[in-house]
Amino acid sequence: MLAYDYGKNLGLAYQLIDDVLDFTGTTASLGKPSLLDIRHGIVTAPILFAMEEFPQPRTVVDRGFDDPVNVDLALEYLGKSNEIQRARELASQRRKASSLWLLNLFGER
Repeated sequence: MLAYDYGKNLGLAYQLIDDVLDFTGTTASLGKPSLLDIRHGIVTAPILFAMEEFPQPRTVVDRGFDDPVNVDLALEYLGKSNEIQRARELASQRRKASSLWLLNLFGER
C-alpha cells in the first residue's frame, strides 16, 4: 500500500507540472509545441481549476478547442485566474507527500 501511495502522489505531481508546462513552457524548452494539450482538446488541471472560478470556461470547453477562438478564450480566463499557481502548489504538495511515503517505505538512511 505504501508503494501505491508513493506512486500515486508522485504521478499526480508529475502530471500537474506537465499540465502547467503546457501553458508556461516554450517549444524550445519542452521539445514539443506549447499549448499542445489544449489544441488537441485535452482539458488539463489549470483549465479545470479555472472552470471552478469562472463559469465562462465551461462553455468554451463544451464547445471544444477545434476553433482557435475557443483556445484564446480559455487562455484569457486562465490568465485572469491564479490557477497555474494553484496547480504548481498542488504539485508541490503531492511531491512532498510522495517523499513522506518513500521515507515510510524505506526509512531514513
